[in-house]
Amino acid sequence: YGEALQCSDRDYKALRGLGFIAWQGHSNEEALVFFKKAMALKDDDAETALGIGLVYRRLGLSDEAMFWLEKSVLSGNGPSTSVVALAQTCAQCTVPRKGIQAIERVLDAIGENHTLMVTLGQLYLNDGQVEEGNAILQRALRGDPVPA
Repeated sequence: YGEALQCSDRDYKALRGLGFIAWQGHSNEEALVFFKKAMALKDDDAETALGIGLVYRRLGLSDEAMFWLEKSVLSGNGPSTSVVALAQTCAQCTVPRKGIQAIERVLDAIGENHTLMVTLGQLYLNDGQVEEGNAILQRALRGDPVPA
């Protein structure tokens, strides 16, 4: 990736790759720099949005993480990792309503998704909305099993 940047510092894939390398090395600030440079070059790149979301999630900034993970999923070509990361981030929200809103926006756009629906049902239960939570969980579980 470094060699690619020497040839062109406008290669969003190289910048994104460097972002993931920095993220894997727990260099969060450096990862954000690379990811944001990549995003400036291609603002609809699902994998770059995923990277930014993962960094913010690691830093404990759940609102920012949800924003970027939602953007990754909604791009239409986001990796399945984006759905799982969004579900995990929303499930860990201290304010269930924020997670509920994020997942409902995504489900409105992409349709039913077992992983997100199970998380949504659990969030409703956490929010004290037992009937709604149970109904969503039952609907999610009636479909194909959620992959392990």
